[in-house]
Parts: sequence; structure tokens; C-alpha cells
Amino acid sequence: MTNNLDPNLVAMWEERYDLGSTPWDTGITPPEVKAFWASGRLDPSAVVGRYALDMGCGTGTNSVYLAGLGLRVLGFDLSYTALNRGNLRRREQGTPLLAGVHLVQ
Repeated sequence: MTNNLDPNLVAMWEERYDLGSTPWDTGITPPEVKAFWASGRLDPSAVVGRYALDMGCGTGTNSVYLAGLGLRVLGFDLSYTALNRGNLRRREQGTPLLAGVHLVQ
């Protein structure tokens, strides 16, 4: 399998996570995301077991939130460091949702 990721983009995101320059990575799912799911626009029973793609998932905060709603989540990010931190955080927290979350680069 070949990797067609732009090495400059990967390096840029790795550097941001290495330096801790990640103001978006609060570990909190944004209120507007929670509000959407709480609005009832989607029937909760219709999403259970369905797939969600979380592009630019970083450390996977929103991926775990979506998995908690019953979705199976594939989180994608260019930064291996971010993905690794997310996986480590979930292991340390003992998050039981890990089986429904897959973080990949």
C-alpha cells in the first residue's frame, strides 16, 4: 500500500502537536456538535451501528463522542502524534468506547 500524504503537511501538523500549539484540542466536544445531536434532527435509533467519518480528528475527542451515540467511527488525521495521544488518553481513561473508534493516518 502506498502513502500519498503530502510530507510537508504531515510535518507541519506533527510540529504543531510536538510544540503543543493546538488551541483547538481542548478535549471537549464543541457545544454546537452536541446541540445538533440533541436537536432530534436525526432519529437516534437510525444512527446506531452506522458509520461516521471524523476528518481531521486530532486526538479523537469528537470521535469518542460520536461512538458514545452508537456510531462506529473512523477518525483520520495527518498527525501520528495526535492519533497516538488520543489512543493513549483513551487507554489511560479506560474509555469503554475504544472498540467503536478507529483512528488512522
